[in-house]
Amino acid sequence: MYGEATFSIIGNVGQIRQAGSTLKVSLCANYSRKDNRGNWADDPHWNTVTVFHEPTQKFIREYVRKGDMVRVTGVMREGRYDKDGETVFTHDLISLRFSRLGPKREDSEAEPQPPAPAGDDLDDKIPF
Repeated sequence: MYGEATFSIIGNVGQIRQAGSTLKVSLCANYSRKDNRGNWADDPHWNTVTVFHEPTQKFIREYVRKGDMVRVTGVMREGRYDKDGETVFTHDLISLRFSRLGPKREDSEAEPQPPAPAGDDLDDKIPF
């Protein structure tokens, strides 16, 4: 493992897909900023979060849908490997907590949000 840092993202869910024993969730977080003329401009960023914790995966499959607003906290792991004689650097976002903040806007009359699952058991392994 090359390095590790924490992250927290609030964004809207894009795609949810199973990848082996993990669940991959793409999130779009919008970082608004002022352009050269002083006008606010959207600056969306897509991130893919990996979920290992099986109860959290079940929660996501049952209650989270495309467009829902969620908050994810976890660790960003940086790694590296060699491919064809060159070093390739990777950045993986690993979920430790996953909360559904609300439904997609047009689903505002939807059922109340279920309680979030407990965090992954990785909490005890984080040195900070």
